[in-house]
Amino acid sequence: MKSRIIFWTITIGIIGGYLLFMGGCKNFNGPIDDGTTIVTADTSNTTPTTPNTSNQVCFTQQVLPMLQSNCASSGCHDAASRRDGYDFTSYTTTVRVGIIPGNPDGSRVYKAVASGGGMPPRGRTALTADQRAILRQWIAEGAKNTSCSSGICDTTNITYTKTIAPLLLTNCVGCHSGSAPSGDITLSSYAAVKTFATNGRLLGSVNGQSGFVQMPPVGRLEQCQITQLGIWIRAGALNN
Repeated sequence: MKSRIIFWTITIGIIGGYLLFMGGCKNFNGPIDDGTTIVTADTSNTTPTTPNTSNQVCFTQQVLPMLQSNCASSGCHDAASRRDGYDFTSYTTTVRVGIIPGNPDGSRVYKAVASGGGMPPRGRTALTADQRAILRQWIAEGAKNTSCSSGICDTTNITYTKTIAPLLLTNCVGCHSGSAPSGDITLSSYAAVKTFATNGRLLGSVNGQSGFVQMPPVGRLEQCQITQLGIWIRAGALNN
C-alpha cells in the first residue's frame, strides 16, 4: 500500500509540473503587439523572388529605393537613427514594424505617407499619387520581398522623360527636393538635373568616385541605371 501511495504521488507531481510548464510557454509565431501597431513575426521571406504577374509591385526596384530616398535619411529612418523604431534600409527592417501584409489601410507606414499623413516631414516633397499607389499595392499584395530584375539593360532607348526622370524620382528626389534639399542640391526639375549632370557631379556621385559623396547614401543604384545615366549625359543630357 505504501509503495502505491508513493507511485501515485510521484505520477501526479510529474503531470502537474508538465501542465504548469505548458501553461507558461508563449507562441512566438503569431502577431507581435508592440503597443502601437501589429507586425508580422515571420520575416523569413527575405530572398527576392520573381513576381508571378507583370503588374505586381517589385519591392527591390520600386518600394525600397522610394522609402530610402524619402524616409531613410540621417536623423529620420536610417539604420543609425531609427526614429520611432522605423528603419527603411532593407526588406527585413522595413516590414518589422508599421506594415501589416495585406492591409495597407491598417499599416501605419502607408497611413503616414497618404495624403495628410505627415510624412515625409514638412520641408520635404510629399510622395506623388503614383508612389503612394505603389506602396499601397505592395502592402495589399502581401508586402513580399519581390524583385523584377530581368538581367536585360536597355541602352538604346534612353530619354529623360521615360528613363532618367523616373529613375531620379524613385531614388533621389525624396532627399533632393523641397525647401531644404540635402546638400542644397535639387533634382526635382529638368533644369536642375541638367546642371548637375553636365558639371559631372551627378555621375560622380552615383559612381562613388573619389572626391564625391556616394549617392544614394543607402542602396547604390543598379549598374544598368548608372550606365543609362552615363549614356544620357554623354548624349547631351537632352530634355527628350
